[in-house]
Amino acid sequence: MMKIHKWQKIIALCAVIVGIMIMVQFRSQGGIIDGQSSMDRLEDLASTLIQVTDVNERLSSEADNLRDTLIQYQEGENIQNILSKELSESKLIAGMVAMEGAGVVITLDDSRMPRDWDEDYYYIHDWYLRDIVNLLWVAGAEAISINDERIITTTEIFCGGTTIFINENLTTPPYEIRAIGDVENLTNSLRMGTIVPLLEEVKRNFAIVFEIEVKDEVIVPAYSESIIIRHARVTQD
Repeated sequence: MMKIHKWQKIIALCAVIVGIMIMVQFRSQGGIIDGQSSMDRLEDLASTLIQVTDVNERLSSEADNLRDTLIQYQEGENIQNILSKELSESKLIAGMVAMEGAGVVITLDDSRMPRDWDEDYYYIHDWYLRDIVNLLWVAGAEAISINDERIITTTEIFCGGTTIFINENLTTPPYEIRAIGDVENLTNSLRMGTIVPLLEEVKRNFAIVFEIEVKDEVIVPAYSESIIIRHARVTQD
């Protein structure tokens, strides 16, 4: 069913009023004393016609204004929707919102066995985490976190003594890496890299904790820090 706009209702109402005015005018002409000439009646009718024309012109102008206002409102609403959608997409890409979906959970922890060899073999190192994260990105991971620290483009993972800093925040083992994406691609990418065979060997020989779990529901938290751009700037067109 065709939608009737407000301005169309206004024109219809005004047309009815104008019609009533004309009917009243004609009836008034019938009550004029018999001595009035036909010329006078024609002049009265001409005057009425001019008034009706003026009213119609004003109504048409008002209808045009209403139509323009409606178009402006619709265009403004469309722009607002587009901007809102782009903002939501930008937040997703920037990691500013929490996400959930199928994925993998990788757990790593230091060894608890006596240190009979080089102590480096018994600890989880920052480069272990970096290599795993890089493999997950290559596999098309859509969201990654380590110990609830969201991994984004500016994330740094580096060692400080026996602890690891992520997003400039100190983290301690065990380390839980969560990644959302195509499970088959994620697991295949991990197996094709060199880090997983290395960690499995270290696990066999020095009893570090290293586990990969496939889950139907993985939750990755939002990035909670401020993004500071120190050197880059927007190019000028």
